[in-house]
Amino acid sequence: MAKINYAVLALKAAESDALAMKLKTDGLEKMANWLQDNGAELYGETREDWKPFKNKTIREMLATGARVYESNTGLIDGLDDDLGNITDLYDASITVYFIDVFALYLDRYRLLANRLDFAVGKNAKCCLIVPYGLSKETQEIQDQLMLSFNRLWPTVWRAYLEGNLHRIISRPDDLTNFREYLASASADEPSPLMMRQLTRLWGAPQTEVPRMGV
Repeated sequence: MAKINYAVLALKAAESDALAMKLKTDGLEKMANWLQDNGAELYGETREDWKPFKNKTIREMLATGARVYESNTGLIDGLDDDLGNITDLYDASITVYFIDVFALYLDRYRLLANRLDFAVGKNAKCCLIVPYGLSKETQEIQDQLMLSFNRLWPTVWRAYLEGNLHRIISRPDDLTNFREYLASASADEPSPLMMRQLTRLWGAPQTEVPRMGV
């Protein structure tokens, strides 16, 4: 079974505290208060300690018996401030990015979204995760978060509306469904990187049905 390379773009605990202060400065008082009240349950020392649904970490939620998922999240931590080495992410052929919608309010990740949008929209999958319980607090907060996502990932959003396999997830079962769907599909599909390399060497695959000679 082919490995599924993934990266998690989520806040760390320290970034959560800093973001709450920034949101208040920006006049987003309700969002800042929600983050302050819930941040300790959501975030940990690393990005993969993120608990979007407050029970399991994203690392635990992506774990499968077959160990299909392989983390490349460390590449995000290794990015330069100016993202001069962003090609490290491209070269890793990451299949899916799991994105914490709150992370898009920090300047560093807004810049990263801007640089990744076209590549992810065309060649990978984007799974936006809305923290558990957010929609129950206030629809206004969720609307603001979604508007930020639409503006920062326009190519991904357009591809999503056209039916491409990007997801917006707000429940644990939806993430489990997406995880299993990708794992199942990877058993039958060759690696996109391998297909691009083969196409460069041999041209596009022949799809015509061969005909018997007369």
